[in-house]
Amino acid sequence: MRLSHAHQIGKSEAADRIDRNFESLVRDSLSGVTVQGVSRSWSDGQMTFSVQARWAFLKFTVNGTVTVSENEVALECNAPVSENALKLAFDRKMDELLQPAT
Repeated sequence: MRLSHAHQIGKSEAADRIDRNFESLVRDSLSGVTVQGVSRSWSDGQMTFSVQARWAFLKFTVNGTVTVSENEVALECNAPVSENALKLAFDRKMDELLQPAT
């Protein structure tokens, strides 16, 4: 699935904020799931990530990318959750993270 969110803070600042807050973004987006491990790496405005998680007796891995441009953040992943639920959580967290400084 692919989700995107517009921003007005520039590529570098958006990438820095996402990197600093990535684990909380994952935990908030996968409500009810225990996150057991997160790995990520950046290359030219794109973060590749892998999240190991557990829900009840099921273990699964979510792999994906976050691509940051001057005015948009795009998430592509294979999360085993409802696209609508993930979009709501993603948009809420992006609204919080990517607010311009006042």
